[in-house]
Amino acid sequence: MAEIAITVIDPAGNRFEQRVDNYAIVRNVIPTFVKQLGLPTQLTYQLIPVGTRSKLLTEKSLVAGGVRPGSELNLIPIHDVVFNTLTKKLYDDSLAFAQQKQWEPARACLELLFRAHPAQPDPAGLCQSVPGYSGTVPSTPVNVPTRPVGMAKLTVPPVESEPEPRAPVPQPKAKTGGGCFGLILVMLCLPLGGRVVLSGEAVPTRITTEGSFKQNIQWSPDGKTLLFTRIHQGKMSLWQMPADGGEMKRLLPEHKEPHFDGGYSKDGKRIVYVYDNLQGTDGKLRINVCAADGSDDKTLIPHKAFEESPRWSPDGKLVLWVSTRDKNPDLYTVDADGKNEKRLTSDLAYDLHPAWSPNGKQIAFASGRSGRQKLHVMNADGSGVKKLTDGEFLDAWPAWRPDGKQIAFASNRSGNSDIWLMNADGSGLANLTNNEAQDTSPAWSPDGKKLAFVSTRDGGSDLYVIEVK
Repeated sequence: MAEIAITVIDPAGNRFEQRVDNYAIVRNVIPTFVKQLGLPTQLTYQLIPVGTRSKLLTEKSLVAGGVRPGSELNLIPIHDVVFNTLTKKLYDDSLAFAQQKQWEPARACLELLFRAHPAQPDPAGLCQSVPGYSGTVPSTPVNVPTRPVGMAKLTVPPVESEPEPRAPVPQPKAKTGGGCFGLILVMLCLPLGGRVVLSGEAVPTRITTEGSFKQNIQWSPDGKTLLFTRIHQGKMSLWQMPADGGEMKRLLPEHKEPHFDGGYSKDGKRIVYVYDNLQGTDGKLRINVCAADGSDDKTLIPHKAFEESPRWSPDGKLVLWVSTRDKNPDLYTVDADGKNEKRLTSDLAYDLHPAWSPNGKQIAFASGRSGRQKLHVMNADGSGVKKLTDGEFLDAWPAWRPDGKQIAFASNRSGNSDIWLMNADGSGLANLTNNEAQDTSPAWSPDGKKLAFVSTRDGGSDLYVIEVK
């Protein structure tokens, strides 16, 4: 059994220590040390091998990140002006477009970035300088250290056998001290360290490799095609590709304006999606519907406000979506012909990311009505709202398993965004992807045996598929 002793020594000589059983939970002790040493708690800290941007958070980084015995690491905040791989690319793209006065793609990148990460800083002031941008504006940024706040050395003995998971030993009490920005973090692997392998862990298959921004994946009902949002050459649009990999093709190549977040009808014949009708520098979101091949494209829900996240009901008779037409993001349904609009939620908090249960009787969604954004479920008519998740974390993008027994979702409860699984009643919570990268946008295959998601684990933003038992 591997036991890892993690020790922090500050310049005053105060020592803090915690022991864990495997690398997968090393990330959990970083906030403990941050709090003890008085580092800004508004920031998220990660261990980065010196000279790289790879993150050392789990046992996978020992091989993938090229870490070897004696490797030096920096302890740095990720909410600095470089963000992480994905947010840095979006922000840099927006800045480049703004400098060229290409306002449409600049605004699209900003909206995607701050919709997903509203707490990110805006050092170039793009939220105020890009015409027509009306999304989230970050609050006063935290004073972020511009240099690493600490150094670390990792000693990795050879692997002798696989460890068995065990709960971490409680951390002993220790006194705190000052001068925290000069701390030294030493991670010492005791016998059986090296590479820790978690039993039963599935390895995701990478489906795309070019790294452009992607989001909102959907499987076709026959399981042969993936539909997703992609930003390519500064334009946000819907793309399709074979589910097992292959050429990506635009669904609606004639559309010059942004369109995104598409979803198949149960019979696979229709796709509903968001169309951003630009008028000057102002976007007018509406919901469109087209045939699965992109033909017969027409407006289903005209613009009244921000109209987003459209989802067909399992029987194909209704479309569920998010709208701010009553001043607040709430959930609505409308008949498949665009008639009989019905408001389902009216809470003062934001209600987002709706997902029908496979039998059409319930709707899962993300909401801040209980404080931080959590997952909730309600009856299809809007009654009987129940909270499914707890904790001081952000939970988003619920996706029902086709048998209705489990829900996959994205959450930062592990320190970064991973794909999690839980039973439909909120019990049985488990981390499925458990990776130091950003994993989001889960989508089940029709047979419920695979899950597609977006990840930055190989440096860009790509599609991956993992088998789930």
